[in-house]
Amino acid sequence: MDDQYNALLKQVVDLQYKIHDATDRPDQPLAQTLRKDLQDLVADAKTKRNPRDIESRLQTIEHHIQDTHNQAEPFISMQDANHFTRVLEEIRMHVRQFENY
Repeated sequence: MDDQYNALLKQVVDLQYKIHDATDRPDQPLAQTLRKDLQDLVADAKTKRNPRDIESRLQTIEHHIQDTHNQAEPFISMQDANHFTRVLEEIRMHVRQFENY
């Protein structure tokens, strides 16, 4: 089971850096909330939190990214938002396969 969490940690840290790099307006409140949720996600993976809690956090992050479609001045491009939404879905499917899900 540790291998599953180690793989997850690698995925979410990589995602955290990629989203950080793709963020055009890091000062926007939604971008700051997203950054905090990503930090919490990394902490969840490090502490081997319940997979259902991790999945819930992934859904929250996904909603934050999708909310960029509703903003007048999005903090991330629509192309990047769609890409990260797909990546988050893949990670969620991975988490659902954990032994303790």
